[in-house]
Amino acid sequence: MIYCLYGLDSLRKKEKLNFLLNNLSQKNNTLEKLNINLEEESYKNVIEFAGQQSIFGGNKVIVVENALLKEKEWIDFLKRKVSNKDSFIFLLDEKNWEESFDFLKKKPVEFFNLNELEGQELEKFIFEEALKNNLKLSKKAVENLKAYALSLKSNRSWMLSKEIEKAAFLGKNYLDWEDFEKISYFPQIDEVWKLTKKIIQSRTIYESLPVLEKLFLSGTDPAYIFNSLAFNAYSNDDVSLLSELDVSMKSGKLEFAEALLFFSLRGV
Repeated sequence: MIYCLYGLDSLRKKEKLNFLLNNLSQKNNTLEKLNINLEEESYKNVIEFAGQQSIFGGNKVIVVENALLKEKEWIDFLKRKVSNKDSFIFLLDEKNWEESFDFLKKKPVEFFNLNELEGQELEKFIFEEALKNNLKLSKKAVENLKAYALSLKSNRSWMLSKEIEKAAFLGKNYLDWEDFEKISYFPQIDEVWKLTKKIIQSRTIYESLPVLEKLFLSGTDPAYIFNSLAFNAYSNDDVSLLSELDVSMKSGKLEFAEALLFFSLRGV
């Protein structure tokens, strides 16, 4: 049996792995385990371990990090193990998917996409973490935490979990954004939000385009810029335009960069 845990979200990947391993331990008294990182050790060690006769007659559990190694012998081994019930192989990786591993996305493989959270899923995670810590968050706190997370290319859920856990030590049941600012520094929000506000407040393209160019040159994720615009927009016309652009992006008609340019050119 193969479980594939793929994506950049290290926290959720670790939690899912622990959950699956605990379930196996409860159902099996005799498990032989091997943990291996293919950036440090050879995949041949996995093949050798899987081929050895079990000392206690139980199942084998193999956890493989950086598992998507493009070696024919390794890929052939995994294909043979897809329907094998004598061993449980957990494959963890975050790199770009190779066509050679498409078979891992199909049953009977248990495939878990654990990429960085976005949109409603990200907001849901913030509420769940707050609930775990017996906290209620203001709308502004949720929006700013979400915006800050979107500015990060990796470890979004880990950052959110730690920030909310840290805020719980303030001894309050209800937290506003100012409470988070007292205990942490969020530089991306300070700069990006200032610049997106300038775009919203601009009345000509001579004001808006240089600011947008500055944001692009800074390397800021266009998705984060768009979300910052959405959070800062206050006029009905701007909110309506951003909603239309959001629909166009979700339908594949526009990319984030195109939507940002379109918004900056509004009124022309």
